[in-house]
Amino acid sequence: RFLSQSVMLTGCGGVEFERIVANLKDVHARGEREFHQGQLLDWMPTQVHGSNAIELSNRYFQRKTSSWTQSSGMQIGCNVDPNRILRKLAGDKLEHMEDNEVKYYQGVAEGEKKRYIKTKPQVFHVSDIVEARCSIVFMSCKGGDTKMKLILRALALVN
Repeated sequence: RFLSQSVMLTGCGGVEFERIVANLKDVHARGEREFHQGQLLDWMPTQVHGSNAIELSNRYFQRKTSSWTQSSGMQIGCNVDPNRILRKLAGDKLEHMEDNEVKYYQGVAEGEKKRYIKTKPQVFHVSDIVEARCSIVFMSCKGGDTKMKLILRALALVN
C-alpha cells in the first residue's frame, strides 16, 4: 500500500544478535500487558538459513492530513531519489516527513575510536556488516488488532 525501504538483518547465530532478538521478544511480552488479551499479534524473528533475522522498515511517505497546523513535509534526499520518481509518485496526497527519514552512515576507525560519516544508501550491499538504529512501535491493524513493528531510523556500514 505504501512504498517503503527495508533491511533484513541476521547475526548468523552470533551471541550479541541473539541477545538483541531476546530483548525484542521481551519488549513484545511487556507490550502484551498494555492491550486486551489476544489483541497484540505475535512477533517472532524471521528465519534465514536456520538463523534468526529481523526486518526493519520505514515508509517513504505518509498521508497528508488536512489539519490546521502548517505541514512539516520535507524533500526526499537526492541520494535516495536521484530522479525524483518517488516524489512524482507521492502526488499531492502523500508527503515525506521527518519520521520517514532514514539516515545512512559509514563507520570510520580512527585509532581506538570510531566515528560515523554520512554516506549514500547505494554503498550498502547484501552481506555487509552493519549497525542499525530503529524505533519499536505498536501499530493498530484492521480488525482492532495491534502489532509490534521495527521502524528503520539509521543504517551504518561497519565492514
